[in-house]
Amino acid sequence: MKDWDWKRVRHVTLSFDPGEFKNGREAWEHANDHKSIAGLVRNIERGKKVWDKEKKKWVVLYPPLKVRDWKWFLEWHQNDFPHYHLFLEMEDEGKAGMIGEDRIHHYWRKGRWINEDYIKSEEHWKNQTGYFEKTGYFAKDKEHQGRLPDWAMDVPGLKIRRGGSKAHKREEWGADLAEEKTEGKEKQLPGGLMIDGDTGEVRELPGSEKVKTYRGRLEACGECTRIRVYGKNCYAEGVFNVPYSDLKKVVPGVYKEGQGYEFEMSEKLLADLFDLVRSVQVLRGGFSDVMKHFRFTELRR
Repeated sequence: MKDWDWKRVRHVTLSFDPGEFKNGREAWEHANDHKSIAGLVRNIERGKKVWDKEKKKWVVLYPPLKVRDWKWFLEWHQNDFPHYHLFLEMEDEGKAGMIGEDRIHHYWRKGRWINEDYIKSEEHWKNQTGYFEKTGYFAKDKEHQGRLPDWAMDVPGLKIRRGGSKAHKREEWGADLAEEKTEGKEKQLPGGLMIDGDTGEVRELPGSEKVKTYRGRLEACGECTRIRVYGKNCYAEGVFNVPYSDLKKVVPGVYKEGQGYEFEMSEKLLADLFDLVRSVQVLRGGFSDVMKHFRFTELRR
C-alpha cells in the first residue's frame, strides 16, 4: 500500500446491521461465504445500468470506475460484529474517483453505517498505512477492534483472515494451480510426514495434525520456533518443536520487527543449535517429533 498514489485512494468503512443477523458470527460468515468485499469491488468496476420505462432504454445508474488496486482489513465492534476497512486505489484522482455512498449501500445491502473518505495528505496516508499494516487501527479505548470475539476462540479449525487484497486473491489462484501440478508426486515418510515432489518440503500429511482452536493456538504460542538459514548457494527453513524462549538463550540475535531475531551463523552456534535440537529429540522420542516441517532449496545462479 505504501507505493500507492495517495491522491487516488478512497477509504471505505463497511459495517453490518445487527438487525439483519442473529449475531456477529452469522454476519462474518455471510461476508466470508459470499466473498462480499471482492463482490463489492467487482460491482464498482462493472457499473450498473437500469431500464427506463418512460424513455424505453437502458440508462446508467452507476458508471463503471477503474480500480488499480484494493486491500481490506477486518476489525470487530464491542458487540462482536465485524466491520471492514476497504482501501481502493482508483484510476482517477479526487471527485472523479469518488465511489459514492449511495452506490456502496446499493451493493452492501445488509450494512447499517457506511462511510467513504479520501486521503487528505501524504502524511495522512503514511499514518493510515502504519496503523493498518503494522499494529491495526488501534486508538485509545479501541483495543477490542483487533481482538478476536469470544465466539471465535473455541471453534475447531476456524480460520479468520485479518485482511485481504487483490494481490492475495491472485496468489490463492496460483496456489490452487500448484496443488494440481504436484498431485501424486509426494513421497510418504514414517511418522506422518511427506516430501513434496516439486519443492522438497518435508511436512505433515494432510489430516495428521490435530484440529486446533484459536484459544489452543494462543496457549501454544512460543512452543515452536521457525528457523531460516541463508547460505551462499542454499536456503533452508524449518519449524521445530523447540520453545522460542529456550532457543533465544542459545542463539542470541538482534530483533527486527516483523522478522524476528537475526543472527550470523557460526560453527559453534550451529553446534549449540543441534545440541538443543538433540536434547529435545531425546525428550520427545524421535526426530519427527522435533521437526514439524523442513524445506531445503538450492539457489542456482
